[in-house]
Amino acid sequence: MKNGDLARFIESQPEITQRRKHQWVAQIAESFNLLHTHEISHCDSKLENFLIDDHYDIKICDFASSHNYKAPSTDLAIQPLRYRRAVDDFNELVFNPADDIFAFGSICYEIITGEAPYPQLDDESVELQFIRGEFPATDGISFGTIIRDCWNGKFMSFKAILSAIEREGIQR
Repeated sequence: MKNGDLARFIESQPEITQRRKHQWVAQIAESFNLLHTHEISHCDSKLENFLIDDHYDIKICDFASSHNYKAPSTDLAIQPLRYRRAVDDFNELVFNPADDIFAFGSICYEIITGEAPYPQLDDESVELQFIRGEFPATDGISFGTIIRDCWNGKFMSFKAILSAIEREGIQR
């Protein structure tokens, strides 16, 4: 797609409107909701795996690691640490909807703030923060409560996330 991936677009276009960012967040939630409706976990969720079309709408891509979350996969999920749910029993062969929901929190944070969670830390240090349940502050930012609730495991589905987005009055 001529507008490239979301990570590079945000990097090269710092003047993106809040309205556009809100639309992207909603479109990404809709993408995940569609996948989960068909029992598919993406397993490699990051800004680079969302493309921007000619109308500046989001298209999810790179399904190499995705699989049916009802059945263990024989392929490793390659979820980056900044987007990975930190749990003691993390198993890269058994991803589930909670993993995509956690990643969605980090994706939203990066879209809204313009930087990944804890940009000053290396990946292993970020993982330690997440294991401790210590996440970047989200008070006062768009989707702050939704982001925090994704990280804290309070959402059980993207349908619930889409309802929360609607309650925030975000246009999809």
